[in-house]
Amino acid sequence: MPSGGENIFPLEIEAVLQKHPKILMAAVIEVPHPKMGEVGKAFIVPKENNSLTEDDINKYLIDKLATIKRPREIVFCDSLPLTAVGKIKKNDLRM
Repeated sequence: MPSGGENIFPLEIEAVLQKHPKILMAAVIEVPHPKMGEVGKAFIVPKENNSLTEDDINKYLIDKLATIKRPREIVFCDSLPLTAVGKIKKNDLRM
């Protein structure tokens, strides 16, 4: 996704999020932004019995990703839509 003239890859952001000890699943999609072109929006499923806040995620990412790569929006979900083989249906997240 181009953001402020930089190419950003959602898979890179997802890989960092997946390493968080309290995250079960994560998906990142691009969403339009009036100034930046596109920015990341993260969908996060916390592991069972773990509470996470947007602030927790931002603190975790601060030294792991450049500011421009950090998701601008974080959505916490109970589950993510999956295909029959277990891949995340990112098109369903865009709706």
